[in-house]
Parts: sequence; C-alpha cells; structure tokens
Amino acid sequence: MKTKLTERAKFWLKHIEAAKAFKGTAQEYCAREEISAQSFYQWRRKFSVVKAASEPSVFIAVEFIAHPNEPWRRGREIPDPRWAAAFVSHLLQELEL
Repeated sequence: MKTKLTERAKFWLKHIEAAKAFKGTAQEYCAREEISAQSFYQWRRKFSVVKAASEPSVFIAVEFIAHPNEPWRRGREIPDPRWAAAFVSHLLQELEL
C-alpha cells in the first residue's frame, strides 16, 4: 500500500534527491538553496527510515533442530561456533560466493 506524500514531504524529497546529485556537501547544498540544514537532515533521516522499512529483509528465518545424537542445549545458548562456521561455509559454497 502506497502512501500519498504531503506537499511538504514532496518539497523535502525533491531537495534530498537533488542534494544526492550535488557535487558539494549537504550543508553547501542547503546554503545554496537557502533551506534549513537541520530540517534537511531531519527529513533525510525520515525518508531513510521509511525506505529501510519498505525494503525486503536479506535475512531468512532459521529453525534449529536438535541432532539425534546430541540433545539440544538448555536455554537459549548460542550454537557451537564451529557449527556456525561450518554452516556459513556450506551456505557460501551453495551460493557460489
């Protein structure tokens, strides 16, 4: 579901996008455009949070299943680091990275 931007949000989004193409710093861009640097940074932060929330996660859910020969540890302990290293190594081989 897409949200309609207010005129104020459109104004700041236009400036944030233009500042990305600007050869100088964000501070210099704001001075050139005669806009508040503090407001610029606040709106840029707002848009980055919204963008991050709308992007799909690179993580996947993993379910830990006890091996029949080794009962699962009690509590929420972290798996043995050697197991984690072997697991990651296997994933990288499967993904050919």
